[in-house]
Amino acid sequence: MRMQDTAQQYVEILRDLLGIDVSIIDARQVRIAGSGRMKARRGSVARYGCIVRHTLDTGRVTVVENPTVNPICADCGIRGQCDNLCEMWSPIMLDGEAIGVIGCVCYTPEQKEIFLRRRETFEQFFTQFAGLLESRAHDLVDVDRHQNVCAVLERVLERAQIGSLILDAEGRVFDVNQLGKQLLGLEESGADFSSLTIQSAGPDAPKEYRIHSPGCTRRVVADIYRLSMDPYDRLMLFSDAELRSDISDGLLGLTPPGDLDRIVGQSGAIRTLKRNIRMVAASCSNVLITGESGTGKELAARAIHSGSDRKNGPFVAVNCAALPENLLESELFGYVKGAFTGASASGRAGLLESAQNGTFFLDEVGEMPPSLQVKLLRVLEQREITRLGSNVPTPINARFVFASNRDLAEMAAEGTFRKDLYYRINVVPLAIPPLRERPEDIRLLAGGFIRKFSIAMNKPCRRVTEDFWQALERYSWPGNVRELQNAVEFAVNMMPASGVLCADLLRGKIAPPAPELPASLPGEAAPPGEDWNLRHAEAEIIRRCLARYGDKPTAARELGISLATLYRKMKEYHL
Repeated sequence: MRMQDTAQQYVEILRDLLGIDVSIIDARQVRIAGSGRMKARRGSVARYGCIVRHTLDTGRVTVVENPTVNPICADCGIRGQCDNLCEMWSPIMLDGEAIGVIGCVCYTPEQKEIFLRRRETFEQFFTQFAGLLESRAHDLVDVDRHQNVCAVLERVLERAQIGSLILDAEGRVFDVNQLGKQLLGLEESGADFSSLTIQSAGPDAPKEYRIHSPGCTRRVVADIYRLSMDPYDRLMLFSDAELRSDISDGLLGLTPPGDLDRIVGQSGAIRTLKRNIRMVAASCSNVLITGESGTGKELAARAIHSGSDRKNGPFVAVNCAALPENLLESELFGYVKGAFTGASASGRAGLLESAQNGTFFLDEVGEMPPSLQVKLLRVLEQREITRLGSNVPTPINARFVFASNRDLAEMAAEGTFRKDLYYRINVVPLAIPPLRERPEDIRLLAGGFIRKFSIAMNKPCRRVTEDFWQALERYSWPGNVRELQNAVEFAVNMMPASGVLCADLLRGKIAPPAPELPASLPGEAAPPGEDWNLRHAEAEIIRRCLARYGDKPTAARELGISLATLYRKMKEYHL
């Protein structure tokens, strides 16, 4: 209908050239244009639909010299009363699909005689005019696509967790998304961005730029993409260079995509961990990842998966501590019909089966009950599982990665974890260092969290004071990266309208550094101080005893508590 005026011009031209009435009908069989008596029927549904539908379905020129006897019209409801003596329709194609037809209907013997005598000429004319209409349709669709792409781009950029600038062909800033305005301090500057200028930082920093606005210069890291859509010539995605995060790095293409790049850190321990992950990812050997709670063990497991030849397969993660013992077995191994009361009538595949040709990650494997440890050992040895209630084994092809925040070697020595299973899962050990052992990574991690929560809460952070960074770096972080993220989220929640993060915002969320204890009295607490309580003292005493004696049985003996109590306290205080 949008090209109805053009279509009507074409049918009038054809009517004069051929001496016969012409119609154009769309894919819904609505008449778009017509000459003669068909002109008054524009906008209505064509009654003779069978031949038009056949042309639309086949995408080929269709000529029917006698509709009343032609098989194409066999299902027509008005076949017996049809006064059409002859019809010809040529399809109008767009991207390989018929969007309408152009053609004629002969109502009198004289019209039919003219058509048959000049049939070849008619076919040529209709085919050529169908091509003209196709060209016009392409123009309209291209305009629509351009407008739609621009509209979608604008909507996406407004919701993006990264700043964006749109530049025109002259290099002038045409538009800035909301986050970009916040990062550049332009909230009150209105819609005129003509004063913004962009300067490259030079060949030594190819992705770093300086964006100048009146009275302010921001240093950013960015990628620039060529759009070539007037007026959207180039798109610049940028992030504040002081608060770069793994999220913005991924969006900007500053790091290759993959889960390994989400392990953030520049310390030697993290570089070693990443190197080891790259080395073992391509293997099929079992991996045991150890580390305190909150260090990112699942992140390391996903990095192993994404770096392996199984990366296109499923990654199935199960936390043994999160499922009750009576459900863990059925969840892992699945079951058949009638295996137990309440079982699904159709049975169900277990999580181990769902990891076929992928990676199976079993977190907190130290919490697995002894009865299931035996079954897991058999799975690792035989590479097959048997559903509950069945005796038919199912082969499985999966890479196994395990994780634990407990000392499995010690548990195996004490008999609380099967030694044979421990040796099976500990083929390739990977240890993730606690955050307190890599303080040089704290600013990098916290900077990413600041950006993340500033965007999520729509509270732009304009400055981070040095005492804020120092407070983070002095704290021991018993909860590791998870606790750091929690503390930063709290601070951003409490951040005033000025957008400045300072150490006072952390008060009450993280404890101050513990006072030194006398070397000769490892169990004696220091005098209480501000924000200090009995729990802090007990946690610090236990931590220092563990550090001093190096093994848990000796630490428990020196503390005067049982080993079980020590484990419980360690879990309570995230040690």
